[in-house]
This record gives sequence, structure tokens and C-alpha cells, in this order.
Amino acid sequence: MEIIGKGQTGTGKDGIADDATHRTTLHRARNRIESANGNWLTYRFDTGKRALPLEGIFGGGDSGGPIVMRDHGGWKLIGLTSWGWSRGHIAIGDAAGRYEETAYIVRLSHYANWIDGIIASKGHG
Repeated sequence: MEIIGKGQTGTGKDGIADDATHRTTLHRARNRIESANGNWLTYRFDTGKRALPLEGIFGGGDSGGPIVMRDHGGWKLIGLTSWGWSRGHIAIGDAAGRYEETAYIVRLSHYANWIDGIIASKGHG
């Protein structure tokens, strides 16, 4: 899967840089889904042998941004960036963007019937 956003940047070792700004250039990172439970998908910011090439996690300002996955040669929107859990608490401030953080993303397939119903009710389906 790929994470796409223009949020804050940093390093996995140090987290989001104090002087990192929002709304910079568009960034992409890769990761793998660890779990799918109800309305959440999770992935973990790994390091070392477990990390993918271009392994990453979302940054401050990426909330609501797309999480996409290759599907039959194209890209499919599977989720929206939401929040992270790091070192026993919600990952904000200096706790965000560090290795071992678990990211939670809104699982769009959980809402597929509702979305289809809204589109159909507006005459677009």
C-alpha cells in the first residue's frame, strides 16, 4: 500500500522535525497492512529487516489523506489517514512519526454500502 500526503516530515528515529511545515511537496511512502478490524486498518512503521523500501508513515497534516493499494494493475482507494499510537499513547507532537508507531486508517470497505446508498440517493448511481 502507499501513503500519500503533504504533511510534516522527519525521520523514524527522531520523529517529526520540530521545524517541519505542513503543506509542502507531495510525499509518498510504503507500508503493509497488519490488521483489518471493523472500521480500522492498521500498519506499523518498521525499521531494519522488517521495513519495506521507502517504508514510512503519515505526518501531521496528512489526516484524511488517501491510502491506496494496487489492484488488478490500477490503484484502489482503501482508506483515509486518521491517527497513530506510539509508546503507550496517541502519537502527537514529539511522539509522532517514530519507528514502531502503529497507524490507524479509516477502512473504506467498512462503509461501502453506506457510500453506495448515499450516491444512489443523489441520483449518481
